Amino acid sequence: MVEKNRAELISELEGLFKKRVFALIFNPGDDEGIKEGDEKYIFHFLKGMNKNHLPLDSVWIISGRGGNLKTAILCSELLRKNLKRYDTFVPTVVGSALCYFILQSDKLLIGEKSRITQMDPMFDYDGEDLRAIKHLASDDPRKSTIAKAIYNPVFENVKKLIIEPPNVFEEKIQKTSKNKTNYLVKVVDLWMGKELHESGLTKTDLEKLGVKFKILDPNIIEKAKILINDCLRELEKENQRFVIQTNEIENDCYFGGYFYS
Repeated sequence: MVEKNRAELISELEGLFKKRVFALIFNPGDDEGIKEGDEKYIFHFLKGMNKNHLPLDSVWIISGRGGNLKTAILCSELLRKNLKRYDTFVPTVVGSALCYFILQSDKLLIGEKSRITQMDPMFDYDGEDLRAIKHLASDDPRKSTIAKAIYNPVFENVKKLIIEPPNVFEEKIQKTSKNKTNYLVKVVDLWMGKELHESGLTKTDLEKLGVKFKILDPNIIEKAKILINDCLRELEKENQRFVIQTNEIENDCYFGGYFYS
């Protein structure tokens, strides 16, 4: 049996989804994840794709544990501005800042065991990493001030994103959030305020959030996991931070991945 390369796996998934599929996979061995300045790679990729007729609809497989929040916002905004419609697909795990790709998409696709962790911002306080949302009312005035300075811009970004479609939220969530600040706070808190930073959103949480999501067939999940694992092996081998995997094959040997260090 001939082993399929990554581009062929993407093509198989495209056959199942009946639309273009791209995979954005971050190396879990890299401490930074999505890094400041990475938006230039997304921009150049989309600019290159425009020459070959960027699809009106697509699925983006996302895998990684987060990184620079501002950069994730910029990158997800680039997808939103350049794609008429796109779904995010999380076969395994996505966390923290990378959740912005989900927030700006039209629908979330998951498996029964997919994990989406809290996207709350962190800050360093005397050598300790702290979650901003957990220290907004700290008895330590300095700690509270720093926490608010870190948290407030994130809250405002999420607020703007929720009330200005297109996004991953149902229309009723968008309208209620626009008119009721207290309701919006509850929505943000559910995505950002669980006990642990690593806490995952459950199916029930997604329903409470009014997220448009779909649980996919295990066969599709398995194919996507194989693709992710192949990408991760190549990232480790080449010592790269992330890859945008496509269906391109040249001379029967080009694996269609755009790798970035």
